[in-house]
Amino acid sequence: MKIFFIHNLYFPQERGGAEKYVRRLASEATAAGHQALIITTAEADRQWEVDGLPVFGLASDFAAIGDRPMLRRYVWQLANLRGKRRAEKLQQILAREQPDLVVTCNMIGLGMACLEIAAKYRHVHILHDVQLLYPSGLVQFGLERRVDAWIFKIYRAWLRPSLAKVKKVVSPSLWLLDWHRQRGLFAKAECKVLANPQPNLKAGVRPAIRADRPFRLLFVGQLEKHKGLKVLVEAYRLLDKQKFTLTIAGDGSLAKWLSEQTFEGLTVLGRQTSEEVSNLMSRSDCLIVPSLVWENAPLVLSEALACGLPAIGSDFGGIAEMIDDDELRFMPGDAISLADKIKRLARQTESSRQASRSNLASEPKAIWGATDYLKALLAFAFDVDK
Repeated sequence: MKIFFIHNLYFPQERGGAEKYVRRLASEATAAGHQALIITTAEADRQWEVDGLPVFGLASDFAAIGDRPMLRRYVWQLANLRGKRRAEKLQQILAREQPDLVVTCNMIGLGMACLEIAAKYRHVHILHDVQLLYPSGLVQFGLERRVDAWIFKIYRAWLRPSLAKVKKVVSPSLWLLDWHRQRGLFAKAECKVLANPQPNLKAGVRPAIRADRPFRLLFVGQLEKHKGLKVLVEAYRLLDKQKFTLTIAGDGSLAKWLSEQTFEGLTVLGRQTSEEVSNLMSRSDCLIVPSLVWENAPLVLSEALACGLPAIGSDFGGIAEMIDDDELRFMPGDAISLADKIKRLARQTESSRQASRSNLASEPKAIWGATDYLKALLAFAFDVDK
């Protein structure tokens, strides 16, 4: 089976989990005996290979949009929503290759006209964030009303004719799907919630929590305000530094500010590879996901769950769906609440520190892997499960 995966960024241009998701799914499709091909944005129309897979680049300056002021970004969005020239190029590629299935993901930068072309084939659209509702994709907790401001209603009205062509939609979280449908998008599409596949990490690699060392906290992600980094640092300030340590891995605009924090037990690392993140998790006792914006299904949280690392996260959006224990969720933006949850978790594990493994940090949860995910996606696309 020939499967095209269409996403606005592809390796080595990776900004977040969506790019890793697409690359992994394409790799899994290849391993399953299918022919996977990629369409993405590039500085000019061109073709290359990644992991032995053909990648077709359509000319777009989307990769540089993040460096522009907010107003210029919105102007750019309006100017690039259709992407007619890219759609014509995409139509040529698909007509020549005749795919059995087209899987589209984030289309901002490629254009809605490309989505309409993809919808002419057997097609599934995958939701990753709220960019179809709110162009920046960053909706701050407590400011949700901004999504329904008149300017964004106009934006969605502009998108709606193109999105109406989509017949099948997959969302990793029920929250994300509901947000779209509540605002009139994909109202007539067949929709399915499929949690993103968890990474293939080694099970049981984490050592037992010991009484002779501090409880080790970990943050992995963008060093940005919207990720709740300042909330985490404030919460750590409230903890006993003899009993807790904090390791922060990632890069971003708060890197300089973070380097000026001199708390005992605080270790700041740069951006880490997937293998390095796995190693960090194997040496940690708890992952912290303190996001201040509505998130869908953070990859780092999937990685933690896959290797049995407990995670404390903000109590809203997709994060709340992934962390099913009330005691491991806290009020977004509340450093005191976060510090309290951390201390409670540490106390809960103390009683099992004499055991070889902690019941909260031993075996990973059952892994929903890429193989099963791909089978479920194909079943949905080809109506096998009906």
